[in-house]
Amino acid sequence: MIGQSETDLQRLRDDISSYNSELTTRLATFKSANSGVKGLVFDTKASFDTVVENFAQYGAKDATCYGSSDCIWADNYHAGLAIHKLLAQNLVKGVAENFVF
Repeated sequence: MIGQSETDLQRLRDDISSYNSELTTRLATFKSANSGVKGLVFDTKASFDTVVENFAQYGAKDATCYGSSDCIWADNYHAGLAIHKLLAQNLVKGVAENFVF
């Protein structure tokens, strides 16, 4: 969200927080209405934060560039490959730790 005003960024943060809260509430409601259902909400923020705070480890020249292979962002809004890769790894780990197949 490079180039966005702080007002717009705060609105986005608030919307994300509201969405995540509602998602958690709805999952709890669904689980209580359907015995035997197991479900978890996967928090993506930790993966994003890890890559942003350690961008060099992920092959990026800085934490804000976008659009090239040595950046962590695809554009000024969407995550690039390094973030997606860590998200996938952490999702697989979370599923393996919480579900039996």
